[in-house]
Amino acid sequence: MFSSMKFKILFFISIVMIATAGFNIYFSGARVGDAMVETQKASMAKILEFVGLNTKAEYRRLLSEKTQMTLHKKRRLKETAQVILSVFESYQSISRQVTASKKRVSGWIEKWVSLAAFDTFDYLVLDKQAQVIYSSTPDFTQEHIDTLTDIKGRELSTLLQFQNLSKEGEYALINPGGQGRLIFLLPYPDWEITIATTIDTSDIESEAQEKLDNIVVALNGISKNLVEFKDGFSFMFDQDRQFLISPGQEREKRLGQSINLITGNPVMEDMMAAAKSDDPKLLYIDSKDVKKREISINVSYFKNLDWYIGVAVPLDEIKRPARELVFQQSLIIFAILLVTLMVIRFIVGKIASPLKRLTLHAKQLPSQDFTRASEEDSPIRDLPEKYRDEIGELASSFIFMEKELKANISNLIRATEARQKIQSELNVAQEIQMGILPKTFPTFPEFKEFDLHATLKPAREVGGDLYDFFQIDNDHICFTLGDVSDKGVPAALFMVITRTLIKTTSEQEASPGAIMTRVNAILAADNPRSMFVTLIIGIFNFRTGKIVYANGGHNPPVLIPKNGPAVYEEGKKEPIVGVMEMGSYTDIELDLEAGDCILLYTDGVTEAMNRDNVCFSEETLLRSAEAGKGSGTETLIKRVMADVESHAGGAPQSDDIAMLGILYNG
Repeated sequence: MFSSMKFKILFFISIVMIATAGFNIYFSGARVGDAMVETQKASMAKILEFVGLNTKAEYRRLLSEKTQMTLHKKRRLKETAQVILSVFESYQSISRQVTASKKRVSGWIEKWVSLAAFDTFDYLVLDKQAQVIYSSTPDFTQEHIDTLTDIKGRELSTLLQFQNLSKEGEYALINPGGQGRLIFLLPYPDWEITIATTIDTSDIESEAQEKLDNIVVALNGISKNLVEFKDGFSFMFDQDRQFLISPGQEREKRLGQSINLITGNPVMEDMMAAAKSDDPKLLYIDSKDVKKREISINVSYFKNLDWYIGVAVPLDEIKRPARELVFQQSLIIFAILLVTLMVIRFIVGKIASPLKRLTLHAKQLPSQDFTRASEEDSPIRDLPEKYRDEIGELASSFIFMEKELKANISNLIRATEARQKIQSELNVAQEIQMGILPKTFPTFPEFKEFDLHATLKPAREVGGDLYDFFQIDNDHICFTLGDVSDKGVPAALFMVITRTLIKTTSEQEASPGAIMTRVNAILAADNPRSMFVTLIIGIFNFRTGKIVYANGGHNPPVLIPKNGPAVYEEGKKEPIVGVMEMGSYTDIELDLEAGDCILLYTDGVTEAMNRDNVCFSEETLLRSAEAGKGSGTETLIKRVMADVESHAGGAPQSDDIAMLGILYNG
């Protein structure tokens, strides 16, 4: 179904329509989402601007009322001081008329001062050195005055001296014991004294604080209506980062501790910086937010109060309506697409009907007996006359193909039978060849001193590579690996002969060199096709780790030490086996330490080619062997085989591959 023309047409049209709809939905959805984000940001900015203006207006009214109350108290203080001054001037005038002594006048004044009372006011009389002559309150004793300063940092004892005051008098604001007091100081030069009236101003501050609290309460109420989103929130904090309008205990704690992952700064520090900038908008990702959502914040700064008020909304919530709109559009487009596909399917079905007949006929062809002529007409015989286009030509080709198949099928059957007979014989040869090689691993499970594994992968049904191993006695095993010069059946026969000679000769000779010398003599004596074999024969003492081997023209073994890189064991390389008789082959000794491994291989490994005719190479084999170190011989050989196959990349195997590995465990 998936490869039919009908499906391809429908699939192509569907892909085009879906892609068009997808691009439209994606880009329109993205634009709508971005527009909604910008609109929401602008809306929040306008709302915060309105809140800011309203708060500033309330604060100005608060300052105005506070100023009026202060001025009222100042007037009353000044009036009271002037009343006291007028009394003192009257006493001075009387003293001149009756010629009273200064002491007598002072007595009159002290008596009047002690009896005078002013609601909510206190007063003091101080001499030239600012020593208290009289105080209506214990809060202004000499001890207190000497320690007090006004809010400008001036010492009160100095400020109270009449010679430091202007004729009209001066005001001072002090804060004894944390309670604000306003003082009016009026000098009386005739007597060198200072008249001071004072009143408590804590009611002004208390009322101002109450109105400030009312502003916060009002802002708190407004802030609840600023956010229309589920996870959005509003907040307000002062210059000390103390929240006046809390976004919730959990958020309040997180905002105080979180880092903005976008800037790397504390979130509240970014808020304060944004509020004082020209663009009071901020994007942040809370470091403590598991979802790592982007949050959009608009922040306003009230400089007079050092307040920061803001609104925060997650961007994904702002874009949610856009996503819902996109979903609705998707449903509509899907419905249109479904209807369109149904119509197209009907039209394409009409066009594809004759093609379907041809397809069904082609599927039935394998079930026909082409060895004899069919008595029935072909079911597609009418198509060439009915369709004068490509479909008719295709039907004619089918009819012609049937005729040719019937004419040639007999030759094909005969050729197939002959090929199957040859293949059957090759399969039997392969079974015989592979059957004589040991392939049950581990072969010597009773010996824990070593681990041995081997593999053979012929390039054809049968090949000329060989490996073998067998136990000589309780301390030694004999192993061999070789590569016959040819391929196919001749190489396989030569391989079997060589293996048999090695096994029988090992019973008579004690060293690998002697075994190879005798095998070479036998093969070279009767070798009409001049075939040869590159060969390694070794004897391994698995008690001590000592290997004695002879190399007849074969690739050098790979030594993979436990503590060190893999290297080629470059011993003496002697002539190939089976070509000519020679004196003798030399024994090469190799001592393995515990954990060391030796790998034998044929040139089918290093000369394996990929599709670009690049060989696997000896360097690559070393790297592959090094990578498989310490994993056992079976895993090592599988690793090298996998690397060879990966290098070949599907290119046909050009030569037989054989490998044998021995790991000495100690």
